[in-house]
Amino acid sequence: MKNLVKILSSGVLIAGIAGIASAQTFVAMRVNIEGSQNATNPSAASITSITGTYSSAIQTLTAGPDTPGNSGFNYIESTGDLTFNLSNFGTALIFAPAAFATTFQFDVTIDGGTAQNVTTGPFTIPAATANGQPLPVLMGTLGFVDGVVVVPPPAVDPTPPVLGNPTPALPTVGTPIANGTGVNFTAPGGGTIGGMANTAGNQLIPGGGETMSVTSNSAQVITSSGGNPVDVALIIEVNGCVNPPYFITLNIPQSVLLGLAAAGATNVGVSHANTMYSVANGNLTVNSGALDGTDINGAQVQLTLPSCSPIFVQDANDDPLAIELVDFFASNVTSNSVSLNWTTASETNNNGFIVERKAEEGSYIEIASWETDEELVGAGNSSSTNDYSFTDRTVRANTSYIYRLSDVDIEGNVKVHNKTVEVITSTQIDVIPERYYLAQNHPNPFNPSTSIEFGVKEEGKVTLEIYNVKGQLINTLANTDFQAGNHSVVWNGTDNANKAVSSGIYFYKLSVNDYSEVKKMTFLK
Repeated sequence: MKNLVKILSSGVLIAGIAGIASAQTFVAMRVNIEGSQNATNPSAASITSITGTYSSAIQTLTAGPDTPGNSGFNYIESTGDLTFNLSNFGTALIFAPAAFATTFQFDVTIDGGTAQNVTTGPFTIPAATANGQPLPVLMGTLGFVDGVVVVPPPAVDPTPPVLGNPTPALPTVGTPIANGTGVNFTAPGGGTIGGMANTAGNQLIPGGGETMSVTSNSAQVITSSGGNPVDVALIIEVNGCVNPPYFITLNIPQSVLLGLAAAGATNVGVSHANTMYSVANGNLTVNSGALDGTDINGAQVQLTLPSCSPIFVQDANDDPLAIELVDFFASNVTSNSVSLNWTTASETNNNGFIVERKAEEGSYIEIASWETDEELVGAGNSSSTNDYSFTDRTVRANTSYIYRLSDVDIEGNVKVHNKTVEVITSTQIDVIPERYYLAQNHPNPFNPSTSIEFGVKEEGKVTLEIYNVKGQLINTLANTDFQAGNHSVVWNGTDNANKAVSSGIYFYKLSVNDYSEVKKMTFLK
């Protein structure tokens, strides 16, 4: 049985509410897992991963990931009921739903031949739920696609073209277009840029969370994961997928198709997650218009997407795209450390990253992995931008290094990215401080960012955290091993979710080996 991972908020804050409720509770959370096609219940063997997350204003506790029968997860095949008793979190749990909003979430992976990740999302535990009540809290039904179901395109297209009128001008780059009707995504200037329906041919819920947004609407050349140039004229992101796969309909303006034709494309297709969708491949249908740009209406196409991530209208004779790594660079190089940063535009089934390094003419060696370094854990499936950083503190002064990245999917497949970073560490070796210290941040007050300097007398694990005046953890700036020396970390006034914090007083706490110190700073907007 795997251990429960517990992430607790400030002990001061927890102590302040200790009188609200018992630290132990015996309330069970239950969800029914049922197939959306045939209303079947998955076998216990097909449930390969379960994670349960309890969250409130003062703490977040996580159980798993694990399988039925372990870590407190009980599953009954005959009924499809999955249950987790909160008592499995032990005495660390503070249970007081009447005092503050409290949620629980199941995340389940079901593999019946094709792995599916389904989630209940944060379910609000009713305020009236009593500690020790005998009846479980019912969270409803968690749907999954039971069996391989091949469904032809619906008889009525989700986004029929407006005959005689050109397809609409594309909306502003980066502006999400919401699903307002249950079918179509209407551009601000009128006209429909696309539509969605689930694979049963049903409409979406009007005003649901699905969105389409244009990432780029200009002709460009993008390098594929294989290192080859790809002509691309349009990139559209699809976000908010609740239970893919989906039928996607796109109205491609004539201007986009003419841009590809001007670049020499004779065969236009749509790529998604490293798969090419084209008429020749039999997985792309042209409902109206023409992909060669000769029709004033452009073209309306339809395809089935297995997940939410960017869609590329491109030359179908080039490599299909699943652009992930947007940027990879070194932000800070000293005599004893190299700070690496990278950004992904999308991720598909990404467990995380591996960082490799080689010196001079040597071979690449792995220096960090998502399995051992928390900051390298991937976002799983994401069609939005994600920023990552990692600091290598095992380098030597005055040495040339080359770094490269790889990512690992949920099946263990490793993909090495072509982009590398070359650095030369400085010759100045820092003087080892005689004691640990935490300096006052500068500037202070600050906006938008401030530097926090500290000294490490002996190598050890350093934790540098930001707290608000309520004692709540806002951001963890460092949580890794540092070599002995003088160091500096920048805080840009954001929380762990990369959202800007409000103006006010904050505290930063340094912990290393047996040393701990806290100082105050002020953030102004």
